[in-house]
Amino acid sequence: MGQDANWDLRNYHFYNAYAFLHGRLGFDMAVAHHATFYNPLPDLPFYALVTTLPPRATGFVMGAIQGLDFLLIMAIAWRVLAIARPMVRDGAAIAVAALGMLGSGTLSEIGTTFQDNMVSLFVLAALAGLVLSYRQLVESPLKQALRIAAGMGLVCGLGAGLKQTAVIYALGICFALLLVTTDWRRRFLLAYVFGLGVIAGMAATGGFWMWTLWRDYGNPLFPYYNHIFKSPWALEADYLNREFLPKSFWEALIYPFIFATDPFRVGEIPFRGLRIPLLYALAIVAVLAWPLRALWAGPGTLRLCDRYPAIFVIAAAAVAYLAWLKMFGVYRYLVPLEMLTPLLILLLVDRLALPRWAHGALLGGIMAAILATSQPGNWGRANWADDYFGVKAPAISDPKNAMVVMTGTEPLGYAIPFFPPEVPFIRIEGWFTGPGAKESRYDLEMRRRVATHVGPLYAFFRARYEHERTVKALAAYGLKLRAPACVTFKPHMDIVVDEVLAFCPLDRL
Repeated sequence: MGQDANWDLRNYHFYNAYAFLHGRLGFDMAVAHHATFYNPLPDLPFYALVTTLPPRATGFVMGAIQGLDFLLIMAIAWRVLAIARPMVRDGAAIAVAALGMLGSGTLSEIGTTFQDNMVSLFVLAALAGLVLSYRQLVESPLKQALRIAAGMGLVCGLGAGLKQTAVIYALGICFALLLVTTDWRRRFLLAYVFGLGVIAGMAATGGFWMWTLWRDYGNPLFPYYNHIFKSPWALEADYLNREFLPKSFWEALIYPFIFATDPFRVGEIPFRGLRIPLLYALAIVAVLAWPLRALWAGPGTLRLCDRYPAIFVIAAAAVAYLAWLKMFGVYRYLVPLEMLTPLLILLLVDRLALPRWAHGALLGGIMAAILATSQPGNWGRANWADDYFGVKAPAISDPKNAMVVMTGTEPLGYAIPFFPPEVPFIRIEGWFTGPGAKESRYDLEMRRRVATHVGPLYAFFRARYEHERTVKALAAYGLKLRAPACVTFKPHMDIVVDEVLAFCPLDRL
């Protein structure tokens, strides 16, 4: 597939870790747009790998870690399967896990920095721990059951603290605990202490960063939900991207079928995969057929799954999907659910109580269909090279007194670590900042820094198709390009065809 060169990696995954380790928050400004303010903790492992290992070794280690999802899916499948013959049970669990790893979203993220298949390790570990301990949750002394629930909540919360989109799975599992087969008081306590564990886990991996943003900008989720926190450093807006959400209630009802035909409704790249739509259709059939199962269930009915753990997994997945539908609509965030889809399909077919031949035919047909129709998207790959980024930074005169301004929306953060560390980078125009009628304190601070700066000034931008907007943004700051002195360069990581990056000295108007 090649070396990962996705847009987000070029924008912030490498830069944020570098900035965190070198104390550049506030020294640089809005380099990666909104993502400048994301929790840097999940990016530290990649940064450590890419700065110590060759690119191929980095890709191998990343893929190997992500591959641990396979073992967790296998453990969940093994527990919910109720097959008497051990070898058949083991083989079925392995097959379900293998199919789970072959989804279009999962394959597209192998070896990448998106982290959806990294935080999935925490989500699936929590689900596996609860499913494997299902009998203890129901039958063991209450204190022991609560310790298990709290511990698994902590594990799930660690993932949500690293990437907040994983909170939908914490919601799903918390709800599923209300359905375990015991009295209502015990169910409530299990869900409650699981939720406390989630909060503790989120505090452990994300709390320090939320405090940093609160201290520096007055908003622990900066810049998001600023209409609530009203930090002067951003506009009073929520800064949420609703582009991928259903446009109406009726669209929400059939959304899996909509994005099956138009993948751009849930992402930025084309891909093909029918596992979520087929799972959704099967869930509808299972619900409609539930009152009628007694008509065809009989001695020949095939049952492969342990009923109550199966219901627990189905409920957790259903609520997580509904939360995703309401909050995000981005397919990448469904990757943990996509991994579980073959198992969920098996569980739903089992709930239909079909005769052996019909059970096998339906299950085999669906599994064959999801395999035949999976086509992963490409988030951006480069050919493997000896240097992961291939950045040879242009020379800067007097770097101790220089400043670089950035413009446009192109992802350029990955190049900054290769410039002299004493040079600040300020994005004066982009998705988060820019000259206009309404300017936040952040914009005003950038204006102050540029206006009072004594020393060389440079512009860093995409050379051709962002040249015009660069000229306008610079003019709004009283700057202009010293065009004859511009230099262009093209790092290995830059996969934009027939385009180069520009680095130009600036003069004041």
